[in-house]
Amino acid sequence: MERLTSRDSKGNLCLCNKEVYGNNQDIYNAIAVLEDYEDTGITPDQLQVINEEYQKMAKELAELRQQNRWIPVSERLPDYEEEVLITNGKYVTIDERYFLENTEDGEAYTWDINGWDDVVAWMPLPEPYKE
Repeated sequence: MERLTSRDSKGNLCLCNKEVYGNNQDIYNAIAVLEDYEDTGITPDQLQVINEEYQKMAKELAELRQQNRWIPVSERLPDYEEEVLITNGKYVTIDERYFLENTEDGEAYTWDINGWDDVVAWMPLPEPYKE
């Protein structure tokens, strides 16, 4: 792609070898942005490929963040008897289960750990290590 912007011997911004005056600041700024773009050396086709890769990676990152985040118990609870990480906001413990328990007041869902009535969030266990 042929370059459209340049600078004259005095350092003035030029478009198609004609000096650009700052009478219309919006146009001057747009041409200055074009100059910055041309300075990258990236062609429009290359920019399209970069944009497509960026979109793909941003989607993957969003999915990973969703998978690896603490889920507040106020948002939702894990599946029945699912092993998860749990936290009370200060400590984290693993290999606990959320299950149905018979109590004096009837049935209640609870965590399978003594002294942890104040669980505030949980997350699925990570995949096991594989070589």
